[in-house]
Amino acid sequence: MSKIKLVLAVSLAVVLIAIPLFGACAGPEPAPTPTPTPTPTPTPPPEKPPIKIGALIAYTGPAVTTSKPHEYAFEMVLDKAGWEVAGRKIELIKEDAAGDPVVSVEKARKMVETDEVDIILGPMMGSGLEAVAAFLEPWGIPHMHTSHALQTVMEHENVFMAGGTNETVAYPWGVHAYDKLGLKRVIPMYSDYSSAKAYLNGFTEGFVSRGGTVAEAVAIPFGTLDFGPYLTKLDKTADCVAFFLVAGSNLAFVKQSNEYGLDMTLLLTPAFPFEETDLAEVKDTGLGMIGFAAYSPEIDTPINKAFVQEYRDRYEVYPGFAAMQAYSSMTLVLEALKAAEGDTTPAKLIAALKGVSEYEVPGGTYGMTPERSGVSDTYALEVAKIGDRYAWKVLEKIPIRK
Repeated sequence: MSKIKLVLAVSLAVVLIAIPLFGACAGPEPAPTPTPTPTPTPTPPPEKPPIKIGALIAYTGPAVTTSKPHEYAFEMVLDKAGWEVAGRKIELIKEDAAGDPVVSVEKARKMVETDEVDIILGPMMGSGLEAVAAFLEPWGIPHMHTSHALQTVMEHENVFMAGGTNETVAYPWGVHAYDKLGLKRVIPMYSDYSSAKAYLNGFTEGFVSRGGTVAEAVAIPFGTLDFGPYLTKLDKTADCVAFFLVAGSNLAFVKQSNEYGLDMTLLLTPAFPFEETDLAEVKDTGLGMIGFAAYSPEIDTPINKAFVQEYRDRYEVYPGFAAMQAYSSMTLVLEALKAAEGDTTPAKLIAALKGVSEYEVPGGTYGMTPERSGVSDTYALEVAKIGDRYAWKVLEKIPIRK
């Protein structure tokens, strides 16, 4: 072998031997970087089902004038709450009670069996209210009346009367009429149905308790528009007609009492059969009429002024009695749901409703007694011309009584 080939062979061998030696000198290869384990995304808790509130509203029938105020006020309260309470969304399910007890029960049945509501508000008319109360009692579902009604409906343990009972609400008004208005002898006049008669009974009981006397009561058939036969026979020794007339009879009586020159105080017990639209119809003939109620848009407080402004901005009318009844009732329901932490099982919600002793609304201080009867501030009112409106001016506040 030549010297050149020998040198090349040796050199190649040295290189081949050196390669692994250099690798050994470089040290061990670094361990591969571990792939991080992804953090599992927590599974959100299942969304709570919505709270379902049923509202039997008089879109048709004799109480139709309350439909829009009720609907408007319900919406205002729920808008303010963001349609949510205690972490649960709220659904409002509305049906037409039509002022008919049979229809009212049919709609209540649909709400319970199909919609699976947690509470029902309404209906407005007393006959429908009692029918729905009897239907709901075996279910145990809380039942809220937005206004006043007969004491007898309280026999159902799931019924709540946001405005109190007719008899208990009217009693202090009778006391006030004697003590503060100086009235001595009253003629009760009422549309011939049980709720109106109960109001007048409560009023006259309070009136008599202070020393007043009561002339023979005058029951007026539904639909009466001619009051001539009644006005000519009224007891002229009385200084007041305390009346509760509905369905058009209220307007006809006020107009005709002026035409016949009736020289007696017209005392409306309660004031709510005359919303401002009714006062605008009777015009000057209603001036000076006295009434009692739990609300007037003329209540001079910051909370009420703000409420009136918002209501007018939304709906272009002034709020009245029906609107405040609905507003306070829905507020009461939300206060109870907060206290129950969103638990809508009947027993829990009923207990929470009983426990809402006081809460504030634009009408003043409202509350619920353990006997499930609502109490509130009320007001002695007088019809007056305020700007271009005929409205209920506040004479005096009658504070909440429990």
